[in-house]
Amino acid sequence: MSESNMGQFRLARTLQQLAQGERQIEVVRQMLVEEPGYDSYKLFKLLDPESNGYIDRIALKTFLRKHNIYINDEDAYALIRRYSSSTQPMNYAAFVQCLEPIGSPVRNKKSKSVLSLPSGIEIKQFTSAEERLMVY
Repeated sequence: MSESNMGQFRLARTLQQLAQGERQIEVVRQMLVEEPGYDSYKLFKLLDPESNGYIDRIALKTFLRKHNIYINDEDAYALIRRYSSSTQPMNYAAFVQCLEPIGSPVRNKKSKSVLSLPSGIEIKQFTSAEERLMVY
């Protein structure tokens, strides 16, 4: 197989595995939102018990550890980066993007006013690199 064909094959395999992974994640998301009493804000508060308005890798790892699930720092950081700004922890809007199935009306709403955030919650924005590093 030529180098060009080998690169194309690797690309095809990568895309196949990404598609399979996405399909599995969507099944899990759908099962979660179909749970009786599902409420994304209440779930967010489980990971943000101090009402900081965000979830950092420490809060994520702490929550998972309470349920006997252990991930390393790199995986926690990667999950947060996947759904939030690459320089900020996960706020409520990003958390909704993480949990809601693709095509969900809630997931497709972008602004905090459209998301209808419960009173008292605000989306935390960081102004300096120093503030961002403090929470990671």
